[in-house]
This record gives sequence, structure tokens and C-alpha cells, in this order.
Amino acid sequence: MRRRIEKVFENAGKDLDAILLKNSSEPYLDANFFYVTGLSVGLFEESVAVSYPDLSLDVLTTQLEEESARRGREMEITVFKTREERVEILKEKLRQAKRVGVNMRGLVSSDFETLKANFPGVEFVDVSEALGNARLVKEAEEIELLSKAARIALEASKAVERSIRGGARETEIAAELNYAMQKKGAASPAFETIVAFGKNSAEAHYSPGANRIRKGDLVLADFGAKYMRYCSDITRTFAYREASRLQSEMYETVARAREAGLGAVREGVDGRSVHKAAQDVIDSTKFKGKFIHGLGHSIGLEVHDGARIAATAEVTLREGMVFTIEPGIYLPGYGGVRIEDDIVVTKEGYKFLGPASAARKIKTLP
Repeated sequence: MRRRIEKVFENAGKDLDAILLKNSSEPYLDANFFYVTGLSVGLFEESVAVSYPDLSLDVLTTQLEEESARRGREMEITVFKTREERVEILKEKLRQAKRVGVNMRGLVSSDFETLKANFPGVEFVDVSEALGNARLVKEAEEIELLSKAARIALEASKAVERSIRGGARETEIAAELNYAMQKKGAASPAFETIVAFGKNSAEAHYSPGANRIRKGDLVLADFGAKYMRYCSDITRTFAYREASRLQSEMYETVARAREAGLGAVREGVDGRSVHKAAQDVIDSTKFKGKFIHGLGHSIGLEVHDGARIAATAEVTLREGMVFTIEPGIYLPGYGGVRIEDDIVVTKEGYKFLGPASAARKIKTLP
């Protein structure tokens, strides 16, 4: 974890005596706490990680997480029993500190007030951006975990094809997907699984309901696996029993946009040009204006891991960054098509995380 700590301090570019990351409670866990510590199991609610310029790391946690903490590497573990005891331990750890970095984007306001009250002589400096920048370029170990998460999701995608049958509900297929991912090794879904039938597929962030599938429906499934805290994000679109000409046109246009976007990916390019490559394909057809979101986002310890590939998002692609590529077309009242894969940027282009299994023509489910 020393290299991760070094990256954070380098990105902070400030004269800091320490960086303090306070993990909160579900659902407000701080991914940066887990990035710096590398702890892959446990919640570590109310725990604290303090890193220093010499790249050493202190982790303060409860008895509840002590055994999980012992799995960590290159850290000193201190167990506290009460919040008051935690404060006293921190006072000892930071007794000579004058400037301490904190993650203001992830710090609960009451926790920040507690820090200020107990450390009146310390200047707290926001290092949120430094943490985000450090996490953007993945290490080889992280890429392997992300690849595993992608492979799990892609293997589980076959559950959609197996489970679709007359009368099936969206929630049933979502449950089958979640079960398949966990059966193949996921700790959990990376986010709420989306399964949308028919016109519901035009809602990009739809929540599955009790709707039953009907012949001729589009079937859009957006799902991801969480493996050792790292996330994947995959979308596949099918037609049920038969595909109309319009559905086929939508799908094939999205597939061409996907290829154009992927073809623009390489180290050093502006993410906006990658988005434009895909956007131009869609806008050259009768579906102009129906691609309503960015082409992709970074993924890692969080599904949306800080950066976006979009028309208005400034990001220069670097080797080791991991993104989704997910063009789509959405026709309100009719349906939507999206194809999404996870890639890692290389010097000359990209590599898929997991097999590149998306078809170029819409697949009809029997």
C-alpha cells in the first residue's frame, strides 16, 4: 500500500504532516479508506486510516473488525473501544501535526466538526481531488481484480438468456442475474441491477418492477459484480422472440457507435474526442439527439470512480485508466438499446476486461 500512499501525497502537492481518512457507517463508507489500506473484507465502520509522508500507515478500528484488519499489509493496527478512546489515540498519533489532509467529499459534517473541536491547532486541508486522481490510474493488481469482476458479470449474463420465458417479470430476471453473479464469486452486485422490458428500456436508470415480458419487447439488462471491493458494469440488450426493423436499426447503430468510440481510445487523447466519435455515428442517423448521456465513466472501488468520458468532461486518457464504454439510443414510449463493456486504456488503444462478447446485431431470445 506504500505506493498508493505515495501517489496520494504526490497528487496532493501540499506540505502535509498526515492524511486522515475517517470511514463512516453504511451507506456512507469511504472508498478512499479502502484504497489506502487495501483492506478487502469487512465494513470498518467508524475506523480511521492515517498515512504519513514516510509512507507509513496507522489504522484505528474496533474489536469487531480486528481480525479482518490483521489481513492487511504494511500497517500498524490499533483497536479502540469507545469514540473517546479513538480521539485520544489520534491525539497521540498527530501530536506534532500542523497540516492534515482530509477527504472533504466523503467526510460526514459531524465528523469534521468533531475533528476541528479536538484538534484546534491543526489546519485541515481538502485532499479529495488528490485522492481521486491517485485512484484513476490503476495498478496491475487492481486491473486483475477489475477483470475478475467483469468476467463474473459477463458469465452471469447468460442467466438472462436462460431465465427469459413467457410471463417472466423484470424483478425475477434481476434476481437471477444477482444470484448468478454471486454463485460465480461476486461478494454482491456492484449496484442495483437494471432489467427493463419494452418501453421501460428507454429509461436509462430504470428500477425493475413487476412488468411481465411480451413478445417483441426489448430486454435491457445493466448489471455488475463486486469482487474484492472492485466493480464491473456491463449492459446487454436483446429482443424477445422477434426483433422489429426499428429495434434492429437501433441496435446496429449503437454497435457502430461503440466501435467508433473504442477506436478513438488510446493514451493521451482527450476523452471528449472519444465521446464525439460515438456521438457522431448516432447523430448521422435518424436517431440524432437520442444518445442522452456520456459515453463512459471510470470504474474501480466505486462504479462511478471519478472521471467521465463525455461531451463536457475534461479528462486526458492515460495508460491504466479503466472505463466503461456504453453508447445508447433511447426512444421514450418505445424502448432503448445500450451496449456496455469495461476497458483498460493502453498506450496504443485499449483492452477489454473480460471477453468482448457483445454482438453486432441484436440477439433474439426464444
